Amino acid sequence: MDMNEKIKINWYRCKVDKAEMSKLTQTSDFRGLCQVIPQLALFFATCALCWFLFHKMGWSNWHWMLPVLLLALFIH
Repeated sequence: MDMNEKIKINWYRCKVDKAEMSKLTQTSDFRGLCQVIPQLALFFATCALCWFLFHKMGWSNWHWMLPVLLLALFIH
């Protein structure tokens, strides 16, 4: 008995006509750009915030800057 015969998964398939499926699976550079731009903006914003907080942190303000820095690093 083959390993593939032992592990056979009965997948559920939705019934979608071919025209609708081809419309749903079309690639679009514009949609890809609309998904990437906010992620890159968040990346650069958290990077700038971490850099700013790290360089401005001192003995007088570390008690509120450190948690904000750690949160920004976690989001980054």
